[in-house]
Amino acid sequence: MMLSRTASALYWLGRYVERADFIARLIEATVRLDVMSSRPAGEAAWQSALAVSDTEEAFAASKAALTQSQVVRFLTLDTGHPGSVVRC
Repeated sequence: MMLSRTASALYWLGRYVERADFIARLIEATVRLDVMSSRPAGEAAWQSALAVSDTEEAFAASKAALTQSQVVRFLTLDTGHPGSVVRC
């Protein structure tokens, strides 16, 4: 029984780490896309990041402005958002 609980805990730990890694890579890719393009994408790039992570509605509910700093904060440090890196 204990081995089964340990295996389950390790499985879920791996899933949460994988989710946090995905969010971190998504943020990095969006920053690079915005910086390297000849015309900065601005809000469109960050709207796309929210769409890919399926968090558009949750972000809209937070009533934060659609800016790089607000989206990054929401996806990484927002303790009220269950998909943020901190919550993972």
